[in-house]
Amino acid sequence: MRTYIAVRVGSNAANQSMTPEMVVGSVKAKTWQEAVGLARRQFHCYQNQHIYVVAYSRAGDDRREELRQREMSAMHEEIGLGLLAAGCRQ
Repeated sequence: MRTYIAVRVGSNAANQSMTPEMVVGSVKAKTWQEAVGLARRQFHCYQNQHIYVVAYSRAGDDRREELRQREMSAMHEEIGLGLLAAGCRQ
């Protein structure tokens, strides 16, 4: 299994007009074709957007860092939601 970085291309009128490309996450797959299919099912796109994947090993440092930041942000959000559900204060 390889890790692929999923990138959404295109913008929507609501909130992303200044972001033509954006890392949306990662998927693990045996082949590039499988990774594309998984990414298309896992990440939402509007009509004027599409998803492509790049193997983590072939991604540039900027893409890798963008993925790391996105995953850290998601982890912090998940922890915060868990604390809220448990009735804890941050």
